Amino acid sequence: MIEGQFPAFEKVIALTGDKVVALERERLATAIRRVSLLSSERSRAVRLSLGPGKLDLPASSPDLGEARESLTAEYQGATVEIGFNSQYLLDFLGVAGSESVSLELKDQESQGMFRPSGEGATDYRYVVMPMRL
Repeated sequence: MIEGQFPAFEKVIALTGDKVVALERERLATAIRRVSLLSSERSRAVRLSLGPGKLDLPASSPDLGEARESLTAEYQGATVEIGFNSQYLLDFLGVAGSESVSLELKDQESQGMFRPSGEGATDYRYVVMPMRL
């Protein structure tokens, strides 16, 4: 046993968002890879803009330009826009082990929770803190 204070991870995981969407894992990973090519090398930031019926993934770099991908999503809630490090998202999508994943968001300043979903899904949770854009 390690002595010391472990971070209060229960508080982060217990917070649930009211914006939940299921996405096809491989399509999401491919879209993130494409737009991240034009994100800033320093931050690797990719914006996720979740709105009714779609998920937009814009990224931009002052030197290289802009990129935007759109995925259809079964979502009818309020629009939320949040930024994440693209490499963190690709790390999760590479090991999720299921055909689809679910994304749970609360607002642009709270963490995003990713989970494998569908057939063969495990109870694996991946918490990603947002980036300010």
